[in-house]
Parts: sequence; C-alpha cells; structure tokens
Amino acid sequence: MKVFIITLISVLSLSTPSWAQTPISKETANAYFGNCVQAAQKQAQNNPVGAKKLSPASQNMLCACTSAKMMDHFSMEDMQQMTGADPILARTAYNKMLVELYAPCMETPAYDYYFNTCMQNPDTKKLGHDVKSICQCLGGSMALHLRNNGADVFRKILQANPNVQDPMDALTSDPAFMTFAQQKLTQCLK
Repeated sequence: MKVFIITLISVLSLSTPSWAQTPISKETANAYFGNCVQAAQKQAQNNPVGAKKLSPASQNMLCACTSAKMMDHFSMEDMQQMTGADPILARTAYNKMLVELYAPCMETPAYDYYFNTCMQNPDTKKLGHDVKSICQCLGGSMALHLRNNGADVFRKILQANPNVQDPMDALTSDPAFMTFAQQKLTQCLK
C-alpha cells in the first residue's frame, strides 16, 4: 500500500494539471510593460493622427494595468501559446488576454479616446452646447460602462469577430458598441 501511494504521488507530481500553471513573474510583467510602451510609441510615430486619440499617459496606464493583471490572470503557458506556432492556441491565448487583461483596463483609455474624439469632431462644435461638458459626459459614460461591463463587451465582440487585434479598434469598429456610444452621446446632449 505504501509503494502504491508513493507511486501515485510520483505520477501526480509529473503530470501538470491545468490549474497548476506557472504564474507570470514580476520581471516578465515588467518586460511586457516596457515592450507595450515601446510598441505604443512606435505606433504613434507611424500613425500620428490615430495616436492623438490616446494620450501617452493613458497609453502608459493601459500598459501598466495589463502588465499588473497579467500576474493574476495569465500564465507562462498562456504566453508560450500566444507566441507559439499553433495559430489556434495562439488565438485562444490572445483572446483570453483581451478579455481578462485588456477589458478590465479599458476605463481610462476609453475616457481618453471618446473625450478626444468628441472634442475633435467638427459636428460636436455645431451643436451649440458646452462642447467640453458634452465630451466629458460621453467619455465618462463610456469609461464607466467598460469598467462595469468590459469583459462582457469584449466577449461579444470576439463572438462576432474572433480575430480582433487591437482592443480600441475592436470597440470603435463594433456596430453594437458604436450604437451604444451614440445613445450615450444623445443622453449627454440632454
């Protein structure tokens, strides 16, 4: 009986159950943060018009938030799958990243994006209202919605388009989310 228990323990210790994944270390999360910031800066240099929609501070906050969430909601195995050769496993890991890391971190970038887009829209200025108040209302409404419902929003977006690449582009190109944004803008005009 003792040999059976020792053998069982040995076999169990060799198998890696799905719940026993390797956590992301602080060093790996910090490296991710650095890469995220560099990638954002490079994208801003290559696309200065689109980059104005998120401030550098907002982009840095998004990178910091996702790297912090990474330590709690992502594993080294997820990272390996995301960068591995199997496109199905890579996509599954990336979609997990969108829902579990990016979605909870979209509050500040959403405020920034919707406020700036509203302020830059010439049609908003024609409304004859206090444009800044309208845009603050819109940005705040969208940020609050994503803080409370971000994971669900991204799950629905991924159901419609499982190959999403950029979280903000996913939001701004999703017809249902854009309809919601339009409804919030209408409420802010009242």
